[in-house]
Amino acid sequence: MKPMPLTAMMWVLLSTTACISEIDNTLAVDNDGDGYTELQGDCDDDQAQTYPGVAFRDSDTDCMRDLDGDGFGDSLLTEEASGLIAGTDCNDTNSTSSTVLEDADCDGILTVDDCDDSDATATSIADDADCDGVLTADDCDDDDSTSTTIVADADCDGVLTADDCNDSSILAPNFDPDCDGILELGTLASGASNTCFVDGDSTLHCWGSEENGVNQPPVEAFAQVSVGYDWACAVATDGYVQCWGTDTTENAVLSPPFTTAQSVSSGLGLHNCSILEDQTLSCWGWNDNGQTDSPTGTFAQVSVGGVHTCALDTSGVATCWGSNTFGQINVPEDTLWNQISAGQSHVCGIDDTQTLHCWGNDDDGQSSPPVGTFAQVSAGSKHSCGIRTDGRVFCWGDDTSSQSSVPNGLLAHQVSVGALHTCVLTLDNDVQCWGDDHHGQVSSRPQ
Repeated sequence: MKPMPLTAMMWVLLSTTACISEIDNTLAVDNDGDGYTELQGDCDDDQAQTYPGVAFRDSDTDCMRDLDGDGFGDSLLTEEASGLIAGTDCNDTNSTSSTVLEDADCDGILTVDDCDDSDATATSIADDADCDGVLTADDCDDDDSTSTTIVADADCDGVLTADDCNDSSILAPNFDPDCDGILELGTLASGASNTCFVDGDSTLHCWGSEENGVNQPPVEAFAQVSVGYDWACAVATDGYVQCWGTDTTENAVLSPPFTTAQSVSSGLGLHNCSILEDQTLSCWGWNDNGQTDSPTGTFAQVSVGGVHTCALDTSGVATCWGSNTFGQINVPEDTLWNQISAGQSHVCGIDDTQTLHCWGNDDDGQSSPPVGTFAQVSAGSKHSCGIRTDGRVFCWGDDTSSQSSVPNGLLAHQVSVGALHTCVLTLDNDVQCWGDDHHGQVSSRPQ
């Protein structure tokens, strides 16, 4: 037998020595039974779910911890082991949890649904659409991050409770500055076949029938307007009263017997009335039923109907005169009023408790109002409309031209009812109309 070459003997000796050294080396022992020793890169040989490649969805080679076995490494390491690398698992004890790739702040809300994915305390878009930190249920307008909260502004009118004279009404104080429950009247007016509106620059716009001349108002700065059957009258900012349109009966309906006044009202009949500078009444036009024979006294409001007229004196007492064919001048007794509106042959009024009452012709239900607290009312030909203290608009009576069909969700601070159409001034001061549009009184508003 030939002796073993020296080089071979040396290799065997070295190999034997290495094996003995490895057996004696504690780093070569797999303490946790995961198949990896520290010599093989196990960075925590006391934890069986920690070894290279365990979090294979994050890395095939990095030593990570994956307690829940979902293939993602723990991103929230609570202890530091030599060579242990953080993975992307937001909760390594829950295999269904999100990862930092889709939920950076690991709050359980995916990035696409999170208002701030760098802040685990941030709200979600589902609960806080405008991401202002206020939940939808507590936010006055969850589409506007600058809106107020219900806690600080109960009626969500943008005025904080501490500064709001009536925090149960969306209309006060923005549209009812003195909080007396009475909304401003007169910048919007609906007639038989025309509509007029005084904008924020005191410019008067009229639209509808082109046959009566109403759409050609005087060039003037106006404060208030009223539209009648086929004419209109308006009070300029200096108090000067002008009327224009068509006077088919030659009853001087276009010629006020005075120069200046506080307000003017034109009805669906053939006459007008005004409250003069001294708060007395002056009426003119057709007078076959005594509708222009105004009472004496001082007055705060006047409203012209068909062939009758109603007014509120300065103490809140209502008086009506003219035709009483349908009982339209029989004012309920022992009542003080906030507002009154005369229609074709009926009347509606809001008393001092903000309760709505109507009387006169009720053939189409125009004198059968809904219950609730109201801030404004307008009576037309065969239908009526009112604005509740929460800004919602309600109409009742004839609806053959959809004049009583209020658009869903509509909020307004002024309403004016014509013969067969209705117009409102929304909380954004936009004019919106509906109903009969044969003459363009609904849709042809100039832009």
